[in-house]
Amino acid sequence: MLKKLMAFVFITTLIGSFFLKDVSANEAFQAEKFPYKEMQVQVMPEFDYPKDWSKEKPSLLVGYFGTFVNKSGSEYSGEITFPLPVDDPDFEMYLAAEFPEANKPEVQVEYRIDQEQKLIIWKPTKPIETDATYNYVIEYYANPIEVKDTKSFNYRFTPPANMEQLNIVFYAPINSKDFTMEPKATNESKSEYGEEIHHYQYLNAKKGAEVSYKASYVKKDNASSMSVISTMDPPNDENHQGTSGTTATEQVLKNSGGTSKASNRPFIDTTGAVIIGFSMIIMGVFIFLGFKGKKSVPSPKSPVSKEETKGSKNTKKVDSKSNEKKLLRSMLMTGEIDQQTYDEKIKKLG
Repeated sequence: MLKKLMAFVFITTLIGSFFLKDVSANEAFQAEKFPYKEMQVQVMPEFDYPKDWSKEKPSLLVGYFGTFVNKSGSEYSGEITFPLPVDDPDFEMYLAAEFPEANKPEVQVEYRIDQEQKLIIWKPTKPIETDATYNYVIEYYANPIEVKDTKSFNYRFTPPANMEQLNIVFYAPINSKDFTMEPKATNESKSEYGEEIHHYQYLNAKKGAEVSYKASYVKKDNASSMSVISTMDPPNDENHQGTSGTTATEQVLKNSGGTSKASNRPFIDTTGAVIIGFSMIIMGVFIFLGFKGKKSVPSPKSPVSKEETKGSKNTKKVDSKSNEKKLLRSMLMTGEIDQQTYDEKIKKLG
C-alpha cells in the first residue's frame, strides 16, 4: 500500500511539474505581442552622477519611457524583459518603475538583471488586461564617453517590438560647447537654462530596426548639469510669468518655436513633451531627495535619509527645506509650476 501511495505521489508530482512548465512557457514575455504606442529615449551625458561615481570620468544617464499594448490575446501577469547594456563596466541601474494609474505617481518595481542575456526583468504589480496599455520607466548610468580633446560617445537603440512612435532626445551638458550630433537632429531647441536639446522622431519603427548616433562636445570638466543648475538663479523670462498651470507640454513646444502641427518635420508631440517634463520632475525627485538605488518608494512625508536622522532636529529641518527648495527649482525648470507659484512657495519655506 505504501509503495502504491509513493508511486501515486511521484506520478502526480511529475505531471504537475510538466503542467507548471507549460504555464510558465505560456507566460513568457514575447515582445512582438506587446507593440508600443510610444517609446521615448532620453540620452543625457553628464546630467547627474550616482553615489560613489568617480569624478574623474563622465557618466551617461539614459532613460526609457515606454507605453506598450497587450496584444497577446489574453490577460498577462508574467515577467517583462527589456534589453540593457549591462556589459558596460560602469553600468549602474538608477530606476525601474511603472505608472499603474493615469495622472498618479510612478511606483518602483522589484527587478533583476540577467547578465548573460543582457536584460532587465521585472513583473508588473497587477495583470495587464487584453488590449490595455502599460507604462514604465527605466533609467541607468553607463560610461561610453571617450575623452580626448573632445568628448564623444556612440548610442544605439534597437526596438524590441514594433513602435507607432519612437522619440529619442539628447540633452547637451550645461557648460559644454560645440555639441554636435550625427545624424543631425530633426529638431533642436534650448531649455530655459541654455541646455541644448536635440530631438529625433520615427513613426512606425519596426522591431529590430536599429538607429545609431554619434555625439561630440567640448567640456573642460565633469561637473553635472544638475550640480550647475542647483547653483543658478531660476529663469526670469516669459516662460515663467503669468498665471499658474503652464504645462510642461507648453514649455517644450514654446522653446522649440511652435507645435507639432505647425511643421511637416517630425517633431515630438504633446504626449512626448509631457513625458519629457514629467520625467525630469521624477528625476529631480529621486536626485534631490536621495532615493537612488531603492526598490520601493518612501513616503513623501519622509524626505530625510536614515543618515540624516542621526543628526539634530534643527539639522533635519534645514535639510528638508533645502531638498524642498531644490525640488521646486526642478519643477520650475520643467514648467510644472510658474515663476509666481515658485516664488510663493519659496517664501513660505523661508
